[in-house]
Amino acid sequence: MKRDLNLVREILLRLEPLSATPDQPVPIDIGKPPLDIPDYTDEQIVYHIRIMEDGGLISYSSGITTPLGGAPSAGRSLPPSSV
Repeated sequence: MKRDLNLVREILLRLEPLSATPDQPVPIDIGKPPLDIPDYTDEQIVYHIRIMEDGGLISYSSGITTPLGGAPSAGRSLPPSSV
């Protein structure tokens, strides 16, 4: 699957208001608010959440929690695309 930086941006914008921290993760469901993103499949969203975790932008545990504390400085770049 090809990396879509517009989707990465949209995911981050939707997760930022959740005010989650590593100590208090917020449960999320793919396909439901805030991750009900028009024109993207659940598979695409999950893939991008995984590459965002690999890049250090978010923490993702058991597929349902996202402890965000703001993206770390080192997390501003994503892993290379595997295209």
